[in-house]
Amino acid sequence: DDEFEGPGAVGSAVFVRNLPLAVAKASDTAARVAEVFGAVGSVLAVQVDAGPLPTATVGFVQQDAAGKAERRFHGAWLQGSQLKVSVKEHSTIPRGGGDEDFWKRELREMNAQGANLA
Repeated sequence: DDEFEGPGAVGSAVFVRNLPLAVAKASDTAARVAEVFGAVGSVLAVQVDAGPLPTATVGFVQQDAAGKAERRFHGAWLQGSQLKVSVKEHSTIPRGGGDEDFWKRELREMNAQGANLA
């Protein structure tokens, strides 16, 4: 059984950089991202940062789905933007995405990563 127990597991999430602005600014962004990444596994949670460098963290139910997502979507084009997808190491994606402090920490980490990679 490849489903994890508890709040999260290593390799159960991906970090997505270079989201198209049209997707990042849409009112249903999380649903759109979940629909795209749902092609490789059941999406547990999506967190989008629609700032100047749009990013998302996508959490999966299955541990191996993050690796599949990285292989399938890294370098893929979505509405004129080439996605940069990487497996998040030491990820903990809460079920339902309800932990506000967790997401604040995640967004700070994503912003720091984006600044380092820009």
